[in-house]
Amino acid sequence: MLQEGSLFRGQTNLANYLYSSPGTVGSVESDLRARLYGTASGKLVAAPSDTTKVTVTGGWSRDRQKPTTGIWLDDPGFPRNAFNPLPETQTETAHFGLTLEHDLEWARLTSVTGFQHYETELEADIVDGFIGTAQTGLPGFALQMPGLNVRRIDEHSNQWTQELRLDGETEGGTRWLAGISGLASTFDSTTDITSLQLANGAYRGRIDTVNIALFGEVTVPLTERLDWIGGLRLSHERKEFEGTFRGRNGARAYFSENGDEDYTFATGRTGFTYALADNMTAFATVARGEKTGGYLFYNQFAAMGMPLTPYDSASTWSYEAGLKATDLGGFLTLGTSLFYNDTSDEQLFTFNPVLGRFSVLNADTRSYGLEIEAKAQATETMAFSANLALLDAEIDGGANPAIIGNDVPYAPVFTASLAADYRRELDLAGLSGSGFVRAEYLYTGSRQIDPANSRKLDGYGLVNLRAGWQKGNIDIYASVENLFDKRYVSSAFQAGTSTTGSAVFAGIPGEGRTFTLGARVKF
Repeated sequence: MLQEGSLFRGQTNLANYLYSSPGTVGSVESDLRARLYGTASGKLVAAPSDTTKVTVTGGWSRDRQKPTTGIWLDDPGFPRNAFNPLPETQTETAHFGLTLEHDLEWARLTSVTGFQHYETELEADIVDGFIGTAQTGLPGFALQMPGLNVRRIDEHSNQWTQELRLDGETEGGTRWLAGISGLASTFDSTTDITSLQLANGAYRGRIDTVNIALFGEVTVPLTERLDWIGGLRLSHERKEFEGTFRGRNGARAYFSENGDEDYTFATGRTGFTYALADNMTAFATVARGEKTGGYLFYNQFAAMGMPLTPYDSASTWSYEAGLKATDLGGFLTLGTSLFYNDTSDEQLFTFNPVLGRFSVLNADTRSYGLEIEAKAQATETMAFSANLALLDAEIDGGANPAIIGNDVPYAPVFTASLAADYRRELDLAGLSGSGFVRAEYLYTGSRQIDPANSRKLDGYGLVNLRAGWQKGNIDIYASVENLFDKRYVSSAFQAGTSTTGSAVFAGIPGEGRTFTLGARVKF
């Protein structure tokens, strides 16, 4: 049995200002974006017989935060907020898994059952004083009256999955797999906005999803070195949506909407692998993938009686070729690939500052790039790894001609990582074991924030450290992420315009320096 637990605490250098009068700061809350996170998980493996294996997994986590819902990116005092009340959120998740494996001699039968639960509660001031000042010219004090604009969100989600599959190998060396899978999920979200200024109310959205699929794949040896791979998945998915709005303070008293969508589609892949040597393989594949369409869970125009419309499914043809090699010179593992993706009706999330509405925009995109990964075991105690990715992603079609030729949002041209691992024998409290240290550097390049390419976020690099000690069935570890407390913005959007007509941008800052303590025990 494996049991694991960890405690995580993070804090971004982000303060919240409260004004006691126009132009006068009454207090400053210095730990906005503080976060406390705890998790526990376990794994039990049993073998009732020589041909049967049972694996049970489970876990639970709780995350409590004082988050930010957006900071003014061009604030001279960046980064800071002016919320009243201060945002608070609590999230709990739980998961369970049961895997049964049975050897039938001619094949292996596997059953995988899973359950995931998620719930979160959020209460926050809707209008940040600094963003509001940039948009309206009003002083922050005028936007911080208690209860002036408050948003409460309550979300719940449950998901069951079940998969049955058979896999085996023929006398001729053909490896095969076939199975059936099912998914049933419910997502329920209520957003309640209370405003002393505007018409407001509560909107509840519920989305039920059922998916069933048949799948299979074969790997056929054509020659001693050449294999053909072919796989196909046939899926049917149904989504049912219900939305209800109950208004107050002059808003529409009641509004309801519903809809359902059915999607039947095929996905799969085919390709070849060729063994250039015992430790070196070249490959080339073609694959088709699909993301089903659906509904947003929140309708910002429900108070006006305007129903949501579903967004379309996205389909992608992917082409990839590359090389994988292991044990080069006795110490080096290398992988490299070239890829090209052609996507129809990609689902791009966007915000319209004129309408004040988030939506999903379908647009055609294409992307191509290069990935390189290398691992080197320099000595018995020291290993290094590196990863490099180059990407060009562009919008090349769709209903909005104004964005054709723009970059795909949040698709950095350059990403990279470097890591060093050190491990050696180390006695701890009289117990013999092994100690380890890992240092890594992660870089994310600049990227656009929306399909209109209205603003580009700067690239950033983070340094993480992890150290621990292991002995047999015991593993103790500690880590520090974003060691140097790097300030960066993870996402952003155009919140509106100023009184002079210039754009006002808001964004979410990345996690600051965070600490984690954890332990694993096997018995």
